[in-house]
Amino acid sequence: MYIQPDSRWKDYQITKDVTIGKYGCLLTTLCNILNILNYNFFPDTLADRLKEENGFTAAGFIIWEAIFRVFGIKHTKLFDISKTKFSDDPSKFWIVQVPYKNTGHFCQIIKAEGSDIYYFDVYTGKEKKLIKYISIRELEFTRGKR
Repeated sequence: MYIQPDSRWKDYQITKDVTIGKYGCLLTTLCNILNILNYNFFPDTLADRLKEENGFTAAGFIIWEAIFRVFGIKHTKLFDISKTKFSDDPSKFWIVQVPYKNTGHFCQIIKAEGSDIYYFDVYTGKEKKLIKYISIRELEFTRGKR
C-alpha cells in the first residue's frame, strides 16, 4: 500500500499549491484501491491520468464523477457507519474521512471485527482503529478487473 509522503511523489504538484504529500490522501487511497483491482498506478501516475480526464477541480480536489467515468467506480456517500454492511465482496470498498486539523483525511477501511472498524492511514502507513469520522463512502467497481 502506498503512502502520501513517499519521496517518489510527495512533491508532485496536482495544482500550483497542492502536492500529493500535503493534500493527496484521497488520491493515494484511490490508487491503493485501483491497484487491488489490478490496475498499475502510483499516486503520481494516477494524478496524471485524472488530469488527462479533467478529474480535478481548479483547487486540486478530485471530481468523484471522473472516478466513475474513467474507472467505472460508483460511489455512495453514507452518513451512519453503524448501518453500513461491510462485506467481502471484491467489487466494494469503503473510504472514510476522519477528522484532521481543520479538514478531513481520507483513508480506506480495511476490516471490521465485530463493532471495531480499522482503516489504513495513507499518511502514516499504519492500520488504525476508527474512533471518529466525518463521512464514509461506499465505492462499487462496476466494470471487470483490468
